[in-house]
This record gives sequence, structure tokens and C-alpha cells, in this order.
Amino acid sequence: MQSAPEPEPEPEPTTYCPAGYTDVGGKRINWGLGAITIVHNHQQCADRCTQFSGVQFNGGCKGFQTGMYFGKLFCRSYGGNYKTTGCAAWALPGSAGMASGAIGDVLPDTGQMNVGGNCCTRSGL
Repeated sequence: MQSAPEPEPEPEPTTYCPAGYTDVGGKRINWGLGAITIVHNHQQCADRCTQFSGVQFNGGCKGFQTGMYFGKLFCRSYGGNYKTTGCAAWALPGSAGMASGAIGDVLPDTGQMNVGGNCCTRSGL
């Protein structure tokens, strides 16, 4: 009698996320909160998520994704209780995003440097 195959182990968390956040194996909390906001760096998005994470916001922000779109760094926050959806392709550190040049390029029309993406969850969740 053959035994069932063992499940794949979760990847080790990475260290690219800002202080207080970690990448929990490529999964994000899957309940979108509010509109996409334009920020200048990943830490601004993390700070926004931290600001709106308290009980007064009904559990609020538990994670965020950032990524480059047409020379702007988009920030999207997530809540809910399920880490079920994979990170978007544009929300990974090695991704140059959409129509934003190579990582490290400064876009002349926006002045924004292409900083790649992030997909981070507040530590301890």
C-alpha cells in the first residue's frame, strides 16, 4: 500500500520586506482594502498599511503589494483572514513591472526610479 505524497514545504520567508513585514511564501492576504495608491518607495506603502492596521479599522491592513506601472509605484493593501492568493507577478522584487523600464531606471515623465515590487505581510500574522 502506497502512502500519500507529502505536501510541499512552505518556502522560507525572504528578507526584502520593510521592517515589521515579511514575505510569507508568496501568498498574500486576499481581501483588497481601498483603492490603489501611488507611493515613492516600498516603505511608504508599509507605513500606510501599519497606520490602518488597528482594531478601529476592523482588523485593517494585514499586508501590501507594490509594483511599477507606467513609471509609478502602485501600493495596494490587503486584509481578511486567508493567505490563499499568490502574489502578482509585478509585486516581486525582480519584476520591472509594466512599461516602467528596467529596475534602477528613472522614468523621465514621473521622476520615479523603478524599484521593482514587494509582496509583504505584517510579521506575526
